[in-house]
Amino acid sequence: MSRVNAERGKKVKRHHVESNTASAVLGLGAQKRVGFILHTTEGRNSLAWLQGDSAKAGRPASADRLITRNGEVYYITPHGKWAFHAGQSSVHGMPNMGGAIGASYIGIELENFSELGEDVTELQYQACAQVMLEDSYEHKMSPIQCYGHGNIALPFGRRSDPVRFDYGKLFYYMAHPTPFMGA
Repeated sequence: MSRVNAERGKKVKRHHVESNTASAVLGLGAQKRVGFILHTTEGRNSLAWLQGDSAKAGRPASADRLITRNGEVYYITPHGKWAFHAGQSSVHGMPNMGGAIGASYIGIELENFSELGEDVTELQYQACAQVMLEDSYEHKMSPIQCYGHGNIALPFGRRSDPVRFDYGKLFYYMAHPTPFMGA
């Protein structure tokens, strides 16, 4: 059995760590969620950074979800709040005034070094597809309303993540559930 097929048989491990997230990286009163913004961490062991260490460093940033290299999913943002993840950006002409994009779009961080040539793993694609399908169902939105951070960041070119991300593969896993996704 190939490594990819063996990985497809694994179940998604979920970790709810919302209560450990610092208020400095969260906004209050989440708006209706309408889509997703995908990011890469450009580092490892990113959970502490996303839960508040970024604010301590003077750069408050977070995400609603973190997906590790082995496909484990961390739920970072408590219900009724949203993560500072979009920064200076614009989606369809809507600027991120007052955090409107962070509040409207679920931020998913994929843990890797994409700018150094590292690709997203099969387990990350599968877990991301599962999370997006679940969140889409919960928030009554389309899972294909999805942008890379590099596509919305202002000024254009300020961000490039996720680099070499295969949206076709992501959408394939959404359309073709696997045993991995049955957790």
